Amino acid sequence: MTRTAVQVFVVLLTIEASYFLLRANLGLSPAILAELVATKLDWNVDILRTLAQQVASTGVGFTLLLLAAAIQVGNLAWEMSYEDFKFDCRGAFIALLLGGLVLPAALAIANWRERWLVDAVQRLLAEMEDAARREAASAACG
Repeated sequence: MTRTAVQVFVVLLTIEASYFLLRANLGLSPAILAELVATKLDWNVDILRTLAQQVASTGVGFTLLLLAAAIQVGNLAWEMSYEDFKFDCRGAFIALLLGGLVLPAALAIANWRERWLVDAVQRLLAEMEDAARREAASAACG
């Protein structure tokens, strides 16, 4: 009973941690990022890239935490034998190998998402600049 309680508690903590990880960046859409990096005269590409990286990394981190929670729930549903309580070097090696494969894939996904966000925000910023120019031109004429 104690083992199950601890495992379920760990799963719940993982889910709660992922919620707080994602909560900080849920509202950072390309439009909001464009507003954040825009200044009166120009926009700062370094701030844009930093915020885009934060949003992309948070999304990947959230996904990995949910995947870990799902695997842990699956492990809880699997009936354990006495042999399962022993340390198995082959199992540890397989886990390290899988972890080593997941990291580059997760980094590639985060980098792709970051580039997508930067491109989307740059398009929005160009549209904002065009709208500001049109507004200034119509104010000067009118």
